[in-house]
Amino acid sequence: MRRTRANPAILGGLAVLFCGTAGAGQRFEPPDGRVLHGLGQYVALFYSDAENWQYVSEYEQAVGHVPLIYAAYRPINPLAAVLDTTDLQDLVAGHGRPYHLNLGIYYTDPNGAIDVAAILSGQWDAVIADLADEVAGLGVPCFVRPGFEFGAADGVHGALSGPEFVAIWHHLRAVFAARGATNVAWVWNAVNPASFDYTAYYPGDEAVDWWGINYFTVSQMTASEQFVVDAAAHGKPVMVCESCPITGGGTTNPDNWQAWFVPYFQTIARHPHIKAFTYISDPWDRPGFWESWPDTRIDANELIRANYAAELAAPRYVHLDPDRPGDIDGDGDVDLADLAGLLSCYGACLSDGRYDPVCDLDHDGCVELADLAALLAGYGG
Repeated sequence: MRRTRANPAILGGLAVLFCGTAGAGQRFEPPDGRVLHGLGQYVALFYSDAENWQYVSEYEQAVGHVPLIYAAYRPINPLAAVLDTTDLQDLVAGHGRPYHLNLGIYYTDPNGAIDVAAILSGQWDAVIADLADEVAGLGVPCFVRPGFEFGAADGVHGALSGPEFVAIWHHLRAVFAARGATNVAWVWNAVNPASFDYTAYYPGDEAVDWWGINYFTVSQMTASEQFVVDAAAHGKPVMVCESCPITGGGTTNPDNWQAWFVPYFQTIARHPHIKAFTYISDPWDRPGFWESWPDTRIDANELIRANYAAELAAPRYVHLDPDRPGDIDGDGDVDLADLAGLLSCYGACLSDGRYDPVCDLDHDGCVELADLAALLAGYGG
């Protein structure tokens, strides 16, 4: 079907006139006051495809909203890549949900080792290029987390030194750029950053779009405070990339609403530059998975489910199925400020720095006439 475009000169003039407020600065960063709602996680090594989607369906029914972001993982080690069956295209297009992707890229082989020399010498470039091509073909925003959980001794990539991590980061960026993967925001994702000098692992502001942090305990939230503050000093939004309560019985214990969820959402609210979160709603304790961790599915306890759903009903959270399409600034109505926000990124697609996922109301990768029409249909409401 041929797309209908409004006169770009007229709309461009309106954008200047209204001084739009969307497009806050970094790749795929939503306007101030908005928080992208994400869900994890697709793990092909531990759950069947049917089980993964069962947990997604149960979560969406329990919460009453469809998350904007879904999390998955892919290896670049050639041996691990052979074993991985994750189909990214199916994740974002095969289930009637054009999820944006939170993609953890890991370097370990099946035994947990990392061959730094092989990566930097280009021996893994074919696998990296294939992944870049796959990501580029998805047609949705992809928040890519190379070498996630670096630095900390208990992190997935804790064995890497700072110079090794930075060199690999830049190598991956170069391959992705050469393959034309422009629908990517690069997320520098730490865990327990208070336990090491995370600045030694920083690839530089020009190579990082978002900072990322993982929260599994309240003590991690407290100890990671300086990391989150430093992100703001660098002008970077923060994504909570992985999170769920792993102590006190997880979500099977209603006391964890006050003990974990309340400080979790308070942390997000206290830092306006925390603009995305991914909650992992999984039965970690099932045999063969992380059996020492508890069930963290939102629907495991009714009190937690109801309170979580009520929290996510607040207009600041961005879902695939918003309660009020066109409410760009998340203040509960659709008015001139929202029109200004959409016009400020009108005509932008995924490769454009002005693209804002909040303005792409039909999630087709471009902010166009259909999005403007959807906003105007709800204008004044």
